[in-house]
Amino acid sequence: MKSIVMLLTTLITVFLSVTQSFAAINVPRPLVQLQQNDEKIQYQMRFKEGEKYYLRFVTEQKISQNISGQEQNMEQTIGLGCDLDVKKVEPNGNAWLSYTYRWAKLIQTGAGGKVVYDSSQKGLPAPLMAQGFAALLEESFSLKTTPKGRVEEVEGLQAIRNNVGKKLPEGPMKEAMMVGIKQFINEEGIKEMMESTMAIYPEKPVGIGDSWRKTLTLTQSAAMTVENEWILKDRRDGISFIEVKSGIKSNPKAEPIGIGSTKVSYELSGKQQGLIEVEESTGRLISSKTNQEISGQIKVEVAGQQSQQPPIPVKIDSIVTCEMTKRKDVKPILDAHEVVVTEPNDPNAIKDRIKAFAGLEEALENVEQQSEEEITEWINGLEGSTHAIVQAIYEQIGAEFEFIRKQAVEESAEKTTVVIDGLLLARSERLEKIGETMQEEEMRREMLESRRGGRSQRSVRGRTGTRESGYNSSYNDGGRFQDTTRRSSSRRSRQDMTGTQTITKVTMKLPFTDPNTVKAKIKTFEGLEIELKTIDRLGIREMRGWTARQSASSPILAKAVYQQVAEELNFARKIAFEDKASKTTVVIDGLLVTRNERLDKISKKMVEEKRNLRRAESRTSRTRTR
Repeated sequence: MKSIVMLLTTLITVFLSVTQSFAAINVPRPLVQLQQNDEKIQYQMRFKEGEKYYLRFVTEQKISQNISGQEQNMEQTIGLGCDLDVKKVEPNGNAWLSYTYRWAKLIQTGAGGKVVYDSSQKGLPAPLMAQGFAALLEESFSLKTTPKGRVEEVEGLQAIRNNVGKKLPEGPMKEAMMVGIKQFINEEGIKEMMESTMAIYPEKPVGIGDSWRKTLTLTQSAAMTVENEWILKDRRDGISFIEVKSGIKSNPKAEPIGIGSTKVSYELSGKQQGLIEVEESTGRLISSKTNQEISGQIKVEVAGQQSQQPPIPVKIDSIVTCEMTKRKDVKPILDAHEVVVTEPNDPNAIKDRIKAFAGLEEALENVEQQSEEEITEWINGLEGSTHAIVQAIYEQIGAEFEFIRKQAVEESAEKTTVVIDGLLLARSERLEKIGETMQEEEMRREMLESRRGGRSQRSVRGRTGTRESGYNSSYNDGGRFQDTTRRSSSRRSRQDMTGTQTITKVTMKLPFTDPNTVKAKIKTFEGLEIELKTIDRLGIREMRGWTARQSASSPILAKAVYQQVAEELNFARKIAFEDKASKTTVVIDGLLVTRNERLDKISKKMVEEKRNLRRAESRTSRTRTR
């Protein structure tokens, strides 16, 4: 009985959440009411044939129930997403819309353990509690709406119910699941759900400060009466912001929900408030985020039992988010839950997600174009690593992290931004150590060259008293040699790569001025300092490659550097996912793909160039022998 009550509560809160999903939105900046004027606007839906949208809602809930004297607390996240296609628009503006369920999610934590289901995670079986949601996927229905958002006809629901019934496994829970599905997928339920999201427009034109009221009566599932009041608060750049306040209470005329010999009824009441964001040119409800507070009791009656179970107190606090976005060939990305890479080894899946953000593909291509200098320096480094080579490589890394940070700031992902700053600070400190060690090694090499040169070269004093030295062509310093026959003008000369040049300190551009401020911010997030130190310790592989004596770049060193950057990017991605910074997460995925492709390109070029160097050394050796 407990499991059935919890299951019904889950399915009913889905219905209630969907019907109220467009109740409110959190606007990123405070609303400042404009000075009221006489301009009025008439809101209505203006669909065009062939348009494609993606409608998605996510409900995060805390549910408290007392069943048989035992407190039952549950937290759950419920999500549904569907494609909306405009199939036909009649001359009077009525439109036939097709809805197809594409995504479902259920995360539930309570006394019975944790249930996790996300249909975007391919290949994972749906837990028992989530099989009703999984059965909806790829099912479709159609409806006809008016410009005012009223639903006139609904088609295809019986086929959905039949198909869902076939998909559900046999067992004691199937009946309860089918009850929930029938309450959710029926003509009246669909009409009520869709009209609650679309039929919110006033009957006449309104201006800023005007208000209107409507009562929505829900007869299906947890039958409720919702008293809505809307106020047009602001208009900016073709977008209207409409405040809504609602009172919610159970419909006293509602019939109990029957499951076999058991009947379940609800007595609930509550409130919600927020803002609706509407695109004025089309009447499209862009997105919403609402806070709901509902409480009351559940009554369970079992036929034949003399003593019935006392009413079950229940309290439901919900945050419901919803978005209706334009869809092309790629499903729009709405939050971090939708940007999880289900095929980590499939770059095409990541590139599709990148295309969902306007202009992001081009921006990432610009970042990648800057890497040509890095590739050139890796090849130059085959003849001996220099500060210039390290500088170029770190500048490219810095540019990529700066691009990620920009997205995190735009998405107000505070922890992600702090993580990027922490990673850059650690990398800057590591770069300084690499530069110091390379400088010491360069000075050591110069001293060795000077001593060996003194024994093998003649020195003459000029009139000015300066010492003029000639290079001993028979000495090969760790692969350093003079070869003017094969070097193109684009390659750095060997003389440039010796210690005769003034050594410039390598530095890294940072998006902050005070490291102590960054360290203080890191400490505000519990456990973050330790995690960043763990990532930083992995950088020892990279440092060893750069600071090895007579170091030169190689495919092994390139791999070590790229592995370290990948560790840092993956950690930043983890935090961005937690911050629900969808665009930032996609940017990191895109950079990981391009860096993998670049490493493969660099490694192949290095192997080819090494062959050229060996052939050149062989020719030089034969020439000297003669």
